[in-house]
Amino acid sequence: MRELLSHLWRHKIRTALTIFGIVVGVFALTMIGAMAEFMNYTIEMQEETALRRIYVYPERWGVSSYNESTVRQIQRVKGVLGTFVATGGLLHEEDEDQGIYFAPEQYYGTTSNIPALEFENPFGADVPVWEGRRPLSESMHEAIVGYELAQKYGWQVGQTITVRDREFEIVGIWARVPNVPSNFVQISYDAARQLRGYTSRLIGTIMAVPEPGADPDEVARRIEEEIEGVRARSPREALQESRQELTIIIMILSASVVLAILVGGLSTINTMVMSVTERTREIGVKKALGASDWDIVAEFLFEAAFIGAMGGAFGILGGWVGSQAINALTMRSNGLVLFLTTPRLVIGSFVFTVFLGMAAGVYPAWRASRLDPVLALRNEPAVQYAARGIRRLIYLIRRRARLILTVLGVAAGIFALTVIGSLSEYINGFLNEVQTGAADRISVYVSRQGGPYSESTARQIERLPGVRGVVLTSWGGAIVEEEEIAGNEYPSGTFYGIDTPTGEPGFEMPFRLVLRKGRFLEPGSLNETVITYDLAESQGLDVGDTLWIRDQPFTVVGIWERLPYGAMTGLSKVAYISRDAARRVLKMNPGMHITVLVAPGWDPKAVAESIEAEFPWLETGTTEEMIEIVNNALVIFTLILGSTAAIAIIVGSLSVINTMIMSVTERTREIGLKKAVGAEDSDILAEYVQEAGWVGGLGGTVGVVLGWIGTLVINYFTQRSGGLDIMSLTPRLAVGAVIFAIFLGMFAGVYPAWRASRLNPVLALRTE
Repeated sequence: MRELLSHLWRHKIRTALTIFGIVVGVFALTMIGAMAEFMNYTIEMQEETALRRIYVYPERWGVSSYNESTVRQIQRVKGVLGTFVATGGLLHEEDEDQGIYFAPEQYYGTTSNIPALEFENPFGADVPVWEGRRPLSESMHEAIVGYELAQKYGWQVGQTITVRDREFEIVGIWARVPNVPSNFVQISYDAARQLRGYTSRLIGTIMAVPEPGADPDEVARRIEEEIEGVRARSPREALQESRQELTIIIMILSASVVLAILVGGLSTINTMVMSVTERTREIGVKKALGASDWDIVAEFLFEAAFIGAMGGAFGILGGWVGSQAINALTMRSNGLVLFLTTPRLVIGSFVFTVFLGMAAGVYPAWRASRLDPVLALRNEPAVQYAARGIRRLIYLIRRRARLILTVLGVAAGIFALTVIGSLSEYINGFLNEVQTGAADRISVYVSRQGGPYSESTARQIERLPGVRGVVLTSWGGAIVEEEEIAGNEYPSGTFYGIDTPTGEPGFEMPFRLVLRKGRFLEPGSLNETVITYDLAESQGLDVGDTLWIRDQPFTVVGIWERLPYGAMTGLSKVAYISRDAARRVLKMNPGMHITVLVAPGWDPKAVAESIEAEFPWLETGTTEEMIEIVNNALVIFTLILGSTAAIAIIVGSLSVINTMIMSVTERTREIGLKKAVGAEDSDILAEYVQEAGWVGGLGGTVGVVLGWIGTLVINYFTQRSGGLDIMSLTPRLAVGAVIFAIFLGMFAGVYPAWRASRLNPVLALRTE
């Protein structure tokens, strides 16, 4: 151990850089592992509760048949003990204006026909009351609040709080449970309905409670069979969906860990290869004194494992501190815990890093054990260069092993940057397309207070200054009705009913549509349709052909150009028919959405404000606001992707620094000779910075090529599963990534280059 520590201390900078590279990777592993542990814990804790709840929802949202009558019908289904009904909204009205959607503070109103279940915690049946009691049944002025929300605002039992301009007395505080969101105020169902401004008997969320011993899946099947217009999601389906979502999230998060650990492993290999080179004579002495090949292998494997263990220990400690710090911040701001550091995570991460170090040391240890003792004592390489075939290739790879490992380290970082950049380019392209295509459209909908919303309302809006037209759109659903009934997530096509004065779509189609061939619908036509390019291609349709929508024939009169981002919004396979035709197909009067077309030269925001001023019961949404909401929703995702790239790039740059320091150590005498014959410090500095830049550029080129292959593979699978691309490797991204890699290499080479330039030529020439 003393010999090991002595050797590592002699090269403390190189050792520190190698350990730091592993620390970064294990830090990411611990943080993401803690997030995964919390998600798993959440699902496991909710499984028992979930198996006692069946979520019931309408086949078509917004229909009037989903009301209190639906609740009574569910209660009469065999195997149903009763129902639990909830409704609610954001606790602070200003949060809606600011577009806060991530972990917002909310209020819930709950009720049940099962005694003592009226004020059950909406997120867990087994959550106890920490202080006070539950509100009395049908109470309109009592509330029970979540633990974190009470701690955040200093609320206590007996205190009066205001929810949406209405006062409630806190009579209880829920206990803190790590897996249960506690950033809410819970009041009676009737009180919540009044806060939401409901004037009809429409209801919120319905959950059926099975009788003890009843099979929840069978009860869910009976609800769907006996009650028209609703679907019932069995508890097992809900848990399966949750676990699938968890798997996708963990896969995305794990990508950063894999890359960081990969580059950290390459850095360890690089260090151990250099250690073998430096200690060639020492290895020769040990073998001459009787050390076996296994003794040499064990020594180097132990050294590599020690480096891995050191990096793992510091990385786990850093990950624990980081997760605790983030938990403290999210607890203070949103009342949420996001990370759970468990003993199995700590032990597993540490064991993994030890084995990672040993795995990284296998090749250097094997290389050390194969040294010829006579040649090793002379510190001369075996003469294999003249060999031909595979032996010569192996020799050349061994001679350039450090350079290859460094290039691969940089390539891994640039690969991550390229893949993440391709996803970012695609998202930015989509947002730019939306901003350009729907910049002159305004979405109009009814506020919570309610009011007139009909074709007459649209005609009144049309007369306002700055309005060049109004589009009325009705959602039809899946073209094939059986696909909608079956709940097919990716139907073969969908359709809308539309009345438009200009042939432009409504706010639901946020793109600029151009007819590829044919014409738009005749107003009020009952048998014409205009379809998207992808729908025409998938069904082999052309202008004049017949498209069957819900068993009714429609003649294709126009086909739009292909939408570059249509699949991302589920709008790649869409048919438009008139609203009169939609009524006939659906055999009912479908809902309606109003889109305002803004006249040229008018500011959409100003027109939207004039609409709200003229019609106080209406609210508006502009493209700019929609893009802002999307950007807000992507903040967490962007942070995750950014951290992935940052981790890989940091560890890749450490690999370059490590390699350049080794290079300085190897070429100390060469540097002394150059300075002795007149080379200036600036000449040595420039030479090493340039060399580091070349290494970075080579690694960047390899990384971009690998990233391009990666985007092709990912797009291939997303096309097959969802019919869309999610990556776009643009020329500016490829060129930018290579240039960035060059500058990354040059930056990483500054310290080793400065160190080389400061060498004393006399001492450098004496170096052996």
